[in-house]
Amino acid sequence: SPLLTSALLPHQMTGIGWMAKHWMDRSPGCLLADDMGLGKTVQTLAFLAWLRKQRRDAGPILVVAPTGLLRNWEQEHDKWIVPPGLGTPLSAYSSALRAIRSGVGTDVAAGSGQLDTGRLERADWVLTTYEAVRDYQHSFGRIRWSCVVFDEAQRVKHPDTGVSQAAKAMRAEFCIALSGTPVENRYADLWSIVDT
Repeated sequence: SPLLTSALLPHQMTGIGWMAKHWMDRSPGCLLADDMGLGKTVQTLAFLAWLRKQRRDAGPILVVAPTGLLRNWEQEHDKWIVPPGLGTPLSAYSSALRAIRSGVGTDVAAGSGQLDTGRLERADWVLTTYEAVRDYQHSFGRIRWSCVVFDEAQRVKHPDTGVSQAAKAMRAEFCIALSGTPVENRYADLWSIVDT
């Protein structure tokens, strides 16, 4: 059955196939470093829909992105992916974190998980920010994610930051890093992103 509402461009189909090949070869993940505006989000959503069809029993998907891009992920999903697609998204950022918090404060402040990990595990796909992953790293780190997507992956280009260290602590079968500024990164930056 079709996964997409309309045909993609040839370079986008190549990108989806490239991600699928990494997954089938049991690679731990990949870096999709297209220039801005070439459709990294739709390519990744199409791959995730394909992956969900291959493994319906796999764990939830985690999308980590700057706050301003998370609504775009939902809109692109609804525009391009045939229902039910990835399923219902769970927002785990900003004020929505209050609804899934089981404790008081952040994981970092409390020294233990403060989010309802049962809700995270039961979710189809979870949308969150780099800051939330950093602040609630014990909770997010307990989940076995089928795939973690790091959008605007330059956020993990400095290996010694709390954001980078928390991102590297995520347990995932497969990771995808997305960067729209590949030629602006130094080799050390790219190493940190790939290491994540």
